[in-house]
Amino acid sequence: MIEERLERMEQHIVQLIQMVALNNQKVTGLEQRLEAESDLHRQRHDEVLRQYRHINTDMEFLHQKVGKHELEIEKLKSKL
Repeated sequence: MIEERLERMEQHIVQLIQMVALNNQKVTGLEQRLEAESDLHRQRHDEVLRQYRHINTDMEFLHQKVGKHELEIEKLKSKL
């Protein structure tokens, strides 16, 4: 009877070791996937920041143009 219990315990230990090994594989795969997704998100974030900087530059340029045009309009109005 003790030998049977010992055998069952050994089988359970083998099963536990297999389950831990499978879990480790899944965790490793998940870590790799998350790392890849993180890299993609980082790249997308950098791209959005570059676009934002370009938009800000364009807005500043347009504000300057509008300011110059408004001055020219005022000059033309004063001439009339």
